[in-house]
Amino acid sequence: MAALENSVQQLLNSAGPDVAGLSESLKTVMEQEMKPTMRTAMVDLQKELDAHYSSGYTRCDEALAKDKGPDGKLAGKTSVFKKAQTQHQTCRKEESDARTAHSTCSATESQLGAEKETACQVVREFNKANSSDCAKQEGESEEAYTRRLREYYEARNLEVREAEEKCDRATVSLENKVAECSGLKDTWSGIREACGREQDTMDEASCDIQEDETSVCQEYSRCYEQATAAYNQDLEAVKQQQADLADEWAALLRMQCLLQVFAKDADKQAALATCKGQDHASEVASATSLRFPSPVPKTAQLCSTIGGAAANSHYIVQHYGSLPKNAQAKTCSASCCTKCSEFLCPHGFVNIDLAEQKIGSLAESCCVEGSLFSNSKLVSEKHQGLLRDWVQSSKRWTLCYQRSTHGGDSPAAFHAGCDNKGRTITVMKLSTGKVVGGYNANSWSSPVLGPENIRLWNSYYSPNLERTGFLFSLTTEFKHKQNDRRFLHYNKYATWNGDTMGPNFGLYHRGDLQAFSWEAGKTGYGHRRNKCDIGYTYITRLGQTTENIARQDFCGSFDNFGIEEMEVFYQA
Repeated sequence: MAALENSVQQLLNSAGPDVAGLSESLKTVMEQEMKPTMRTAMVDLQKELDAHYSSGYTRCDEALAKDKGPDGKLAGKTSVFKKAQTQHQTCRKEESDARTAHSTCSATESQLGAEKETACQVVREFNKANSSDCAKQEGESEEAYTRRLREYYEARNLEVREAEEKCDRATVSLENKVAECSGLKDTWSGIREACGREQDTMDEASCDIQEDETSVCQEYSRCYEQATAAYNQDLEAVKQQQADLADEWAALLRMQCLLQVFAKDADKQAALATCKGQDHASEVASATSLRFPSPVPKTAQLCSTIGGAAANSHYIVQHYGSLPKNAQAKTCSASCCTKCSEFLCPHGFVNIDLAEQKIGSLAESCCVEGSLFSNSKLVSEKHQGLLRDWVQSSKRWTLCYQRSTHGGDSPAAFHAGCDNKGRTITVMKLSTGKVVGGYNANSWSSPVLGPENIRLWNSYYSPNLERTGFLFSLTTEFKHKQNDRRFLHYNKYATWNGDTMGPNFGLYHRGDLQAFSWEAGKTGYGHRRNKCDIGYTYITRLGQTTENIARQDFCGSFDNFGIEEMEVFYQA
């Protein structure tokens, strides 16, 4: 541009009539050819921008519409759902009518029952009446006396008959109404059961749709992400072309201004100086402006066709909320109505927080990545999967006692941290190299023990009649279930509690696994002892074998071992 300005300056210094004519010709070319060409380029650029924005997202929307259409991926299950939904709503209205009819009948039955009670009470009162008025009065003749008796009993007989007839009529009316109400109740119950079946079909269909919708909606979301990425990439190219056109337009305006100098009759040098000082920014911005589509990404369509799966809050409002008040939906029993706490997450995942309060059947809705046993020194990632499968729970376990950080072999520290916590898992690393432990389905407790209350020791056993407790070895990766055959009187006792002992699995005197317990004997009360006598309450890995072999296999010793580390976990 500086070179152009210098050229104009030279032309001014030697200007003649031909120069002025040439400048006019150039101005005409700029107005009639160059500017229209640049305007067309801007229009094409705007079209390209708009087309790229709409076409990318439209492709996604059309694919979603096809999946949701009559021949799409969701068509069959959606058809089942909508049919069941209509039938369920119709059925609940019929249930409401049937229940109202039964309620009305029951109210009439109660009224007739009260009327029957009142009528028949009169008969009972007659039956209790004495004959004190029937005694012969002083000075009354026999003829007068018998006439009075006859008149009395004739009148009384008439009253009794009328009372009995009224009682009989009331009884018949009540019995007829009871039969009618019983029939109406059967009708209502039958309709209610039918509505429950329709709801089960609808809810289960919503679960099936959710599984398919998850795939469809994820694909739709990916399509939108790709469309956004492609648009943004094209946007950068468009902005660069816009900037180039803006530079060209600014140059064209500068050239027009410089050529205009030759048309001036006044001081041309002053006109040239004015051109040099202009930047034409507003004119360039107006000529090269673009309308950038918004928003980016474009607002996506609602992917769900039914408002979520059964037990979803939106689903409940949409499909249960309008039902009659006296014919509400039953508790959902479909597969996706399971509480997240009952959903077993895959390896490497744990149940979400507040799993007891949340509903879902997919790992995406119930599980997050995480460790089942936080801060554990003993449970490897591999063994976390084993314990998850054995307990059938992927809810996070929280540490309540760790020997290395909570005071060593301390029953007090163990009970302070782990009593009344519900079910627990205990893991021990023994000096023999074995890593073993136990699952207690009940809470630990710490009743006071001592020789003075030895007769009460049976009350410190913790029974597990369902036999859901077990011992385990992470060394052999074996689950030692509660024995259901041997010592039938004893094997129901899963654990034994006491304030002077740590975790004890099995009986006290024949404990399958005991940690720093005390025992009565030559050493007196308070003697610490670890013991492994597996095979009584809990089965052995090797089946029927000698006690010593079973002990060696599980713990490596009967009682000649220490506990190098012990961890106890509970589920909050």
